[in-house]
Amino acid sequence: MPKIIPKQEDRYKRFVISNIEYQCNIRGISQEAQMIVSRCSKSAYYQRRKDPGKFTLDQLIRLSNKLKIPLWKLLKEDENETFT
Repeated sequence: MPKIIPKQEDRYKRFVISNIEYQCNIRGISQEAQMIVSRCSKSAYYQRRKDPGKFTLDQLIRLSNKLKIPLWKLLKEDENETFT
């Protein structure tokens, strides 16, 4: 059976979630606090963690404000990458 190559967008979605988790762990922000900040229920939050494409821009902005980092840092894949 051939090996399935993950899509670039799936890889990017996993990166966004891992970056949110990493930043929250550094700052000691629990998942419950993340749910409150993003204003969604527990089940909705876990659905968004499975598929980050379901996060709204407003929810991502609230999370970045809570983390006290710019939104683009949550979405940026490589620290050496620059946006032009």
